[in-house]
Amino acid sequence: MDADVQFVTNKMCPFAQKAWIALEEKKVDYELTEVGLYGSGGKPSWFIKMNPKGLVPVLRHGSKVVVESNDICKYIDAQFGSANSLCPPGEGKGSVEWWMQLMDSKVLPLGKQTINGRSSSSDQFHAALKEFDGAVKGPYLLGDDITLADIVAAPMIWRIRTEASSLNVTPKEYPNLCAWMDKVSSRPSFSKTVLPRGGGGGESEAIDAVASPARAIW
Repeated sequence: MDADVQFVTNKMCPFAQKAWIALEEKKVDYELTEVGLYGSGGKPSWFIKMNPKGLVPVLRHGSKVVVESNDICKYIDAQFGSANSLCPPGEGKGSVEWWMQLMDSKVLPLGKQTINGRSSSSDQFHAALKEFDGAVKGPYLLGDDITLADIVAAPMIWRIRTEASSLNVTPKEYPNLCAWMDKVSSRPSFSKTVLPRGGGGGESEAIDAVASPARAIW
């Protein structure tokens, strides 16, 4: 049993879902604590002490606190579980770091700009998705086994497909991406950690998501 592991999250947040999937894949015994994202009462003081930025996710392991979703995923892989490493060695498109960079520098910012109505970003966003689609090895991003590459990409790609239909991310346009997403979403670690459509983290968050559709994804 892994001693004294606390995972602070909000179930609506795709960035937090990355770390949650990693915990499940590595079979870590953890305590889950949920905090609100947008409520009028603000975030609790104990949480701000853990992460002064006030962002989820946060992982506390004993006295050590880790913030930033990608860093948490790497920490979980390095510290916990008897399963194979989720970050195998590789170079270029065969590396976890390449996929993290693709998501953080292209897919995420361009997708946010596109869904917020900046039409000039649309072509660049779809070019980034084409790059993603062309690099999928199958059935997972790096081949036969799930890795942190899949874990960091899946929460956002799932939301782009299911909650932003106007972006037209379909199997016809992106066959490899969609087949990969179907594979990842069938895993118990994903189905356990994704908030069902129509679910929510509280009334104030549901209202906010309707008022600003991009916030529900980003």
